[in-house]
Amino acid sequence: MNKIYWDDGQLRIRAMRPGDAQTLYDTYLSYGWHPQLENYEEYYREQEAGERLVFIAEYQGAVAGQCTLLLAPRNGPWARQGIPEINDLTVFFHLHRRGIGSRLLDIAEQEAAGRCDTVYLAVGVHSGYGPAQRLYIRRGYLPDGSGQLIEEMCSRRAGFFFLRFVHNAGLSAALKAGFDACRSPYAGYIDADLQTDPEDFDLLLPFAADYALVTGIRSGRKDSFGKRMISKLANRARRCIVHDQAVDTGCPLKVLKSAYARQLPPLNGMHRFLPALIPMMGGNVKQVAVHHHPRTSGKSKFNLSNRFWGPIRDAFGYRWVRRRYLRYTLGHNDLD
Repeated sequence: MNKIYWDDGQLRIRAMRPGDAQTLYDTYLSYGWHPQLENYEEYYREQEAGERLVFIAEYQGAVAGQCTLLLAPRNGPWARQGIPEINDLTVFFHLHRRGIGSRLLDIAEQEAAGRCDTVYLAVGVHSGYGPAQRLYIRRGYLPDGSGQLIEEMCSRRAGFFFLRFVHNAGLSAALKAGFDACRSPYAGYIDADLQTDPEDFDLLLPFAADYALVTGIRSGRKDSFGKRMISKLANRARRCIVHDQAVDTGCPLKVLKSAYARQLPPLNGMHRFLPALIPMMGGNVKQVAVHHHPRTSGKSKFNLSNRFWGPIRDAFGYRWVRRRYLRYTLGHNDLD
């Protein structure tokens, strides 16, 4: 495919070519990100299969960014409704404020308009997406009400419930709130990026009755070499400091007995230390190998600062908590 969508002599928007995947990967790697080369190679395969349009921006003859249009999304709040999704709009840092992002969106919207009278886009809520968020608001995009969709889904299904914060409080707070609200004997969680498989809960659940925490070990990790090395070093350093035996504390697939989960201290970063916190509370831990898949959308925010130095600092904080943690058992009393 060698289609040209726009060309004014300085900025060109064209279809993706095989060599673009490596260019995108190398550029994002230079930013300290941890991109997945196979993601961009998959974009090209999906383009050639007619499942996705990939728009590559060239500024003064050099690749400057990209945007994609997924023609029939199979995931997300508007999946399987025939509504195209714009995602992964990125402009190289040194070429911001040249109208490249707006032109990429123009082309994506024009292509979507030929297929449907509605289009939606995926955008992160992390502060790093601030410029993109402002661009989308200026262009008239509105929040899609995904939270309301979740409420409607829960209202139609017995046994489904939702919690919503007034303000974003982070992952640890979300987990703690969910644990505290859990009324079933067991609590489990998984990341929404689906790099771990929901069906692998079936690998953990057989051990749930005998262990306070059953946690996954990602086998055959489909992450970049840099991400795997940082994770390996961070796990080794954490074990030296907190003396737990967790092989892969960052695996986002876990099952806990709710009685233990509700007792977890409300600490930021708590989710990183579940294999250490549970034994501190008198529980036992089981580790089970689970599958791991490549990231299919979005960009990992994994870097040396937030996945190595931050957790190491928190590990010393855990040691402080462990020395002061109170465990006791009441004997005879006359309260009844």
